[in-house]
Amino acid sequence: MTDPRSLSRRKLLWALTTVGAAASTGGGAAALFHDSETFGETRVSAGVVDLEAEPSWGNDDSLGTISTGESGSREVQLTLVDNPSYVWFRTECTQCLDVEEALYVRYGVDTSGDGEIDMPITDGYITLREARDRFGTGEFVGTLDPDAEWLLVAEWELREWVEDTDVSLSFDFYATQTRHVSDPDDIEVPWSCVDCGDPTGDPSDGDEVVSEISWVAFCGSSAFDTDFTPQLTDEGRTLLLDTDAYTIPDTVETVAIKYGRTIEVFTYGSQDSLTVGVNDGTTYPKLDGRGNGYANTSRSSSNFCDGEDGCKYEFDDGEWECTNGRPNRALRGRLGGER
Repeated sequence: MTDPRSLSRRKLLWALTTVGAAASTGGGAAALFHDSETFGETRVSAGVVDLEAEPSWGNDDSLGTISTGESGSREVQLTLVDNPSYVWFRTECTQCLDVEEALYVRYGVDTSGDGEIDMPITDGYITLREARDRFGTGEFVGTLDPDAEWLLVAEWELREWVEDTDVSLSFDFYATQTRHVSDPDDIEVPWSCVDCGDPTGDPSDGDEVVSEISWVAFCGSSAFDTDFTPQLTDEGRTLLLDTDAYTIPDTVETVAIKYGRTIEVFTYGSQDSLTVGVNDGTTYPKLDGRGNGYANTSRSSSNFCDGEDGCKYEFDDGEWECTNGRPNRALRGRLGGER
């Protein structure tokens, strides 16, 4: 039986890619020759640095379902065929997901092969969100010699309840040979992140952008018809309320929308659409370290209508969940509408 308080009904995903580069300096410029390796479909192009990364999970990219209180670890073996090289690693960028506050991780390197981290990357366990904030644009690990073997160790603990969701723990590696570059700080790794925060902005200007809508709740109606599939536009940031396929009834009083780490609540007045992040509704940010709680409201992903009747639609799995005003009495399932 699947634990209903699990991190994922489907899977915790793993991914790994490597990029190697040999740098030679001349006239203030650096010429890079790349070697890349992608797991799943392995692709290797010739280069001077041959950085090999072997994941302990083999070809299986899923760890299955993880429940609250569970923990585990995985390793990536790093070796060089020739040429001592500086090595960097990176995680994915922050995605402003609730699970990033519930899942704690610890990263480090085992250089001796005894199963113990002797070159820590994190100072103990930190949230996945903090790890992605710190390491999404890359972190220098150290200098790897051809006769050495490193194990990058990734450990995790799911410490808080979180909605069913998939999460990936992905790593990229980058290597540059040392003989022509004395200081690794002179090397610019080819990684960057766009902030997933809630304010609107143009990511090309370095501004924060609004995350996609993850669920919507229609509140105040005890006889809500769920025989439709809500539609999004504007890259998942605008909810359509009046289309040829459906119209939200006037009995709905409020519409609550979850995106990123924010719940935004709108008063419904027969609008054609609602766009999040443009100050049309009242926003409630997620509280750090408070499980499923949001600031200045009792609304949450389980108490989506704040004690009123209503129904919530999850865009990730295409399911409706309706409540008679008490979240612990919610009826969940595919009540209508196909994705």
